[in-house]
Amino acid sequence: MIKIGICYRDSIHEEFIDKLIEYVDFLELMPDITGYKETKRLLKICKDKNIDIGIHCLKSSLGSKEGIYRPAIEQYAFYSEYVEAAYYSDHVAYSHMHDVYLSKVFPVEYDMENILIMRRNLEIVSSFFSNQILLENITQNKLSNKGQLNEGRFFRELLKNANSRIKILFDVTNAYVTALNNNYAFEEYVSEYPFEKIECIHVSGFERDNEGVLRDTHSNSLNEEILISTEWILQRTNPKYILVERDFNVQCIDDVLEDIYKLRRIVHKR
Repeated sequence: MIKIGICYRDSIHEEFIDKLIEYVDFLELMPDITGYKETKRLLKICKDKNIDIGIHCLKSSLGSKEGIYRPAIEQYAFYSEYVEAAYYSDHVAYSHMHDVYLSKVFPVEYDMENILIMRRNLEIVSSFFSNQILLENITQNKLSNKGQLNEGRFFRELLKNANSRIKILFDVTNAYVTALNNNYAFEEYVSEYPFEKIECIHVSGFERDNEGVLRDTHSNSLNEEILISTEWILQRTNPKYILVERDFNVQCIDDVLEDIYKLRRIVHKR
């Protein structure tokens, strides 16, 4: 059975997590923003309710030609062990240059050179974690014309003969926004993904600006287009987790529950 949960954000969920926990099966925590005291409180809540935890990270720099950012990886490994995380996850991207954090993640070119770089980096990362390692696709409003491979083929080649613990955290909204902003149909854009490798799914709402460009803002309820795309993905995958990712514009617990109920309806159709 697929576990439905949330990507926990202190600033949004902290005030009503004691009630919200009754409606979810899973929590994903971010070591970069959730401190010791709040983590300790959440860990107790989850253990009392028999709810599993995963961790999602920002600063591993898995796609960097300079190599992983080891101080962050060591922090994440400690955190992962402390919460007994089902998985550690980060992005197919780089976040540091010359050991300086770039304030966000940046895309890598989808080519064989970067597959080799990421394989090397993931081999090192694998030595820090005994749980699953999940790789997330990022939003790209303008795809590079230098890539030799499409996104799905890149993930397929990257995971070919990889450690069996390394799988995919597929962000439906990231892929949807990337596809439409680059004049692809969603189904066409993701068609070459190794769907059998998808372990976890993220979903979030998007906005459309005055020029018709989609923005992955994490600030809205799940759009109908995202729900349809999620159903399409679920017809081709067998993930363990599907999580709502919402970072802004939450006024009350009902704003979160609305999205959880939407996901449960989709999952129950399978």
